[in-house]
Order: sequence, then C-alpha cells, then structure tokens
Amino acid sequence: MEMMTYSDMEERKNDYIEKLLEKGIYKVGKYQLYELPLLDLQKIYHNSFENNIR
Repeated sequence: MEMMTYSDMEERKNDYIEKLLEKGIYKVGKYQLYELPLLDLQKIYHNSFENNIR
C-alpha cells in the first residue's frame, strides 16, 4: 500500500470537510471540522451517510 504524503492527506481532509459542509455539518461537539484529524472526518462522513440511508 502506498503511503500518503502530507499534502495528499490535507487534500483528502479538505474533500471530507467540503462533503460534510454540503450536508450541513459544520461542527462536531465543540470542534470545528478543520480541527479534526482525517480519520475522524472519515468516520463522521460515513456515519452521517449511513444515517441518511435508514
């Protein structure tokens, strides 16, 4: 598996932030989206997607 560079991770993080903003999610608890790490953003996005399906 290929390692992600810092800029790749930042780009991916920005993509998740953009997708969450489109869904109307701006904050998670006391944190703004940009303060969260990539893995947390991925979990939040996938959980919100699963909740919309049900």
